[in-house]
Amino acid sequence: MPPDKSGKSEGWSKSVLDASAALIACALGTILLHVLKPVWDLHFPSHPMGDWAQDPFANLIGAVALGVPCWLVVTLIKWMATRPMRVTASAKGDRISIYVASFGGDDESRAARDSVMKSIRSHLSSGQIEVLPAGKQFTLTDGVSDEDAPKKATGEARSLLRKKKGDLLIWGRLHTINAKTVIELRFVSAAQDGSEGQRFGFTDKLTLEAGFGTEMGVAVAALAGALALPARQDSGKYIAGTLSPVANRLALLAESLPGSMRPADRAQLLRSYGTAELVIGEQSGESPPLGRALAAYRKALKDLTRNGAPLEWAGTQTDIGNALTRLGERENGTSHLEEAVAAYREALKEWTRDRVPLVWALAQTNLGNALRNLGEREAGTSHLEEAVTACREALKEWTRHRLPLNWAMAQNNLGNALARLGERENGTSRLEEAVAAYREALKEWTRDRVPLVWAATQSNLGNALMRLGERESGTSSLEGAVAACREALKERTRDRVPLDWAMTQNNLGNALARLGERENGTSHLEGAVVAYREALKEWTRDRVPLGWAMTQNNLGNALTRLGERESGTSHLKDAVAACREALMELTRDRVPLDWAMTQNNLGNALMRLGERESGTSHLEEAVAAYREALKERTRDRVPLDWALTQNNLGIALTNLGERVAETALLEEALASYNQALDVLTAESAPHYRSMALSGLERASKLLDARKS
Repeated sequence: MPPDKSGKSEGWSKSVLDASAALIACALGTILLHVLKPVWDLHFPSHPMGDWAQDPFANLIGAVALGVPCWLVVTLIKWMATRPMRVTASAKGDRISIYVASFGGDDESRAARDSVMKSIRSHLSSGQIEVLPAGKQFTLTDGVSDEDAPKKATGEARSLLRKKKGDLLIWGRLHTINAKTVIELRFVSAAQDGSEGQRFGFTDKLTLEAGFGTEMGVAVAALAGALALPARQDSGKYIAGTLSPVANRLALLAESLPGSMRPADRAQLLRSYGTAELVIGEQSGESPPLGRALAAYRKALKDLTRNGAPLEWAGTQTDIGNALTRLGERENGTSHLEEAVAAYREALKEWTRDRVPLVWALAQTNLGNALRNLGEREAGTSHLEEAVTACREALKEWTRHRLPLNWAMAQNNLGNALARLGERENGTSRLEEAVAAYREALKEWTRDRVPLVWAATQSNLGNALMRLGERESGTSSLEGAVAACREALKERTRDRVPLDWAMTQNNLGNALARLGERENGTSHLEGAVVAYREALKEWTRDRVPLGWAMTQNNLGNALTRLGERESGTSHLKDAVAACREALMELTRDRVPLDWAMTQNNLGNALMRLGERESGTSHLEEAVAAYREALKERTRDRVPLDWALTQNNLGIALTNLGERVAETALLEEALASYNQALDVLTAESAPHYRSMALSGLERASKLLDARKS
């Protein structure tokens, strides 16, 4: 670009105008002197002005004496008139704010700046953005390379944006090329440094030519990406409060995108907005932001074709999968989770390992997470096994040396899938693998680095240790589970992440309840009841129906154990009520295994009530509940749970057989105990095996006594 001389000629013109103004002021001073002399002499006859006023030289001195003040007054008035144009107002902060600086080569009326501001408003409405004049002119630095020329101005522009809470600043200067005026604009924001100038002509309506709208779209899309960047980089920290105003401002743009924006820029803006809403929804526990994120991602997908932008298309499919997974975690059915799995599999059609190995690994770990959530709600284990496979695939590229935080994420997700599989199997190997995976994740997911995900992994570790502790005779794993949950609660506070806080309270309750079952006192059981009731303050039926139901089930179980150690029946009656509440959401069609678990726990509460009453109705209800549970808790599907319910059925049949003269009930009880003992081996479940052996011995003695 040839050097532009218009700035110097403009300076000389201004100097000539100022000199002319001074001469005019002197002339006015001379005229004023002649007008004032008669008036002066009339009012001050004792001090006449004298004949010196007629002397040309004296006239000149007098003219200067009076002209200079006149000129100063004119200059002051002129400065006051233009001063508002030099003041930069602060942005309101409720919308995206765009500042337009004064342009080099513009006239004093700032006509070029007004044209740029008018052009911006023609593409974006005042409800979406706030356009403000910046009372400053930015210029390129002379005598340096083209690359360095705008750096000083960029620093000053960003300083002004920080001070005034602005988002984007446009600066530049006018040029005359082939007798045509053009404007060179530079865009400065957190995402752009103004290093490349863009030239635009003016239309007859004094707005900028059509290309300006496209470049504005590029700048606004880049700005949206910069504003939403914390949602991508700092999601392991609590940032929902910081992101909320950002999402509100981006929402105004996302609702009605200007037609002048390129499809790729529209998609970028929508994905940035969606990501901000997604993180807000995850951390706040509210589902509406997740719905808004999903809508934004789907809208973005309309602007991206698989053939035209395959990698961005795959990225948007992944975004959609993430939003669907979070929604699915909070809802009863499996439709959102099934859609999430489909979206991730679509993404993997373009995000291949050969092409983009690291993002392929991201899609694999996301797919594993969705499959695990889906598998939790189904009776079989195929989805859980697929989840384990997907997470192990991700670890082939996400190594600790290469991407430590991503490696930790995959380890955590692997632990989740292994833990769910381990819950359904007889042995402890899967649970031990899950514990090892969580502990690996915690080597990189430290509290200082990513406090919220550190807390999530501690909570997951606590849950796996609790399941492991259930199958061991000692209490060390259970104590470790309690400790891990309490660690998690140091970061997962109710005010920051209410739903995650509730989840951890539920997990803490589970660990305390299992500890309480093995101890003589009631303090751990009482602590479990408190933890479950805390969880229910946020896990409400309206908000997270399955989480609410699961916590009701767990509460019922803890109340049963507490009631077993007390003489009254109030806790047992509360336990029955809690289990029946849980069954309103944990239906057989929806979540067959959870329905069976709750039927089993309802049977426990009814059996304990029946033991304290003279009749048999509660015992008969208990037997019926256990038999319902066994319709889904089959030996092939969940051998350990099947064995535990068989053991419970044996106890209920023994109690019932003791009260009625039917040896068939005691014989059936013996059969239930023996079936349970086929699975409850001394190696896999010593604690539960000893319970079954005690029950078998009691039933045998009662049957022998009845026969004799």
